[in-house]
Amino acid sequence: MEKGQFDDAFETGVAGPLRDVGFKPRGKSLAFKDASITIALIRLGGRLASPGCISHVICFRHSFLRDRSESVPAAAPAEPFDYPFKFIPSEAPPSRYRPQNLRYPYDVVEWSHMGEQELSRWTAALAATITDRLCLGHVQ
Repeated sequence: MEKGQFDDAFETGVAGPLRDVGFKPRGKSLAFKDASITIALIRLGGRLASPGCISHVICFRHSFLRDRSESVPAAAPAEPFDYPFKFIPSEAPPSRYRPQNLRYPYDVVEWSHMGEQELSRWTAALAATITDRLCLGHVQ
């Protein structure tokens, strides 16, 4: 699979459905923020990125709490370090909270070897994990 095909499938299967329920794009990441919660699907780059793969983490915070700069952020923070709760998208949400600001878990999905149907199932599952299992009625 080519990168353009993956980007189109991600847009259709994940970004579009999340935007429909109130998520806003932040570069390659997506975030939802209201008065009480902030949820973000953050795409990781740098040393965590590999050709033909996507690395990402789902982050959660209460919107009214201060961040690392000791202020309440006006917009959803872009860095995972500003979120106390981090989840592996394929396993979210965990049954217990474990604080991990350094060496936090993240998913790596090798999309370059996926077929269209497998990619479609993966994007649908990721969107459902975020909207159905994490948002708990906060979005829409």
